[in-house]
Amino acid sequence: MRHSLRKSVLVLFAILVVVIIVSSLIYFNTRAHRSTKTIPLPSAVRDKPQIIKIRSPVITNGSNIPKRYTCDGLAISPPITIYNIPREVKELVLIMYDPDAPNGIFYHWVMYQIKPSEYVNIPEALPATPIVSGIGVQGVNSYGKIGYGPPCPPRGSKHRYVILVIGLNRELRLPPGLTAEKLLAIIKPHVVAYGLLYGYYSR
Repeated sequence: MRHSLRKSVLVLFAILVVVIIVSSLIYFNTRAHRSTKTIPLPSAVRDKPQIIKIRSPVITNGSNIPKRYTCDGLAISPPITIYNIPREVKELVLIMYDPDAPNGIFYHWVMYQIKPSEYVNIPEALPATPIVSGIGVQGVNSYGKIGYGPPCPPRGSKHRYVILVIGLNRELRLPPGLTAEKLLAIIKPHVVAYGLLYGYYSR
């Protein structure tokens, strides 16, 4: 009798543990999904499916961006990997922006002519050159410079920084040096999917 009772208690405990784990996974997955839904998006992607995946060894959705990649550190671009790219995508565009900037959206990084593959790996510390061999071409950020411009929010504030990857249905062969605004206007008719990754930085 005592053995049977103990067995029943263990079974109930195991069921409770499973329920807690499953509930936690559902909660955090839902929370992450909702948090990305609150990110302001350019009109070029608003009605497109969020299919493309982005991951980074230094940033996860909602995490703090390490100082290394900001104006308080080395000011270098972070490493990222792009995957789950639809077959109809012929070119990728990457735009990193701050939707919380006091004077409107601030663009930190503009890159295009990125060739899609199963896994597109962009290493950290890309050079601030118009053309990055084996990766793509770079545009002008809101600092007025080619390449990556590091997060540098006003002191006492905390901003979101969004890495947006956009899939296009054709190769546009655009010249380097475009601004994000001009690039988004050009690519709008050719967008088929997008993905995003975002993190925070405060000073």
